[in-house]
Amino acid sequence: KIHERILPLLHYWDSCLSKNTYLNLAVLWWKSISGNRKGTSMDDGGIAYDFLPSFTRLVVSFPLAYFYPNLHHQNVAIRTKYLDKMVDAEITSIRNIYGNQELIDIVVLGSGFDTRAVKFLNDAENRGEEIGLVNWSEIDLPAVVQQKIRVFGRFLSRRKRYTAKMPSLYSGDLNDVEEIEGVLNAILKKNDDKGSLIIVV
Repeated sequence: KIHERILPLLHYWDSCLSKNTYLNLAVLWWKSISGNRKGTSMDDGGIAYDFLPSFTRLVVSFPLAYFYPNLHHQNVAIRTKYLDKMVDAEITSIRNIYGNQELIDIVVLGSGFDTRAVKFLNDAENRGEEIGLVNWSEIDLPAVVQQKIRVFGRFLSRRKRYTAKMPSLYSGDLNDVEEIEGVLNAILKKNDDKGSLIIVV
């Protein structure tokens, strides 16, 4: 409840986000707490942390991240780990069936300020994998997408040496079936309708 009340203050000077909406931001802060616990299975190398605004993000920095009790951020960490494991399992399954040269499109519906795609693409490049065979696309409301574009810009400005791909962002209202069908068709058409598709909800 305290975090919910101070969320507007944490983003008061944030030029990347609209002042009238804080959609999904609590989850991003919780991911930063888990991600900044260095040496744990949820350590994300500071990716979620680099999505956050300057200065106020220090409240979840290392080593302060260790002082938070395992409340909401632990639930998010469990869900994150589960989804990461499932995506990896699907990719492995596709590779086992179709081979390592199979093109895979991963589409995240209602992505919010999810950091999974950036972490996956960054980790894959660090392992020397051929990233071009996995395309990440994220779909969310237009206002969220516009804010995430600016957040991505801030992330890249903080990581001058970051060379991995970034996910493609698409606007769409999940309540509008026809619109989402159109967006999904555009994503698949962009990649010539080839390969396999993984949808993350």
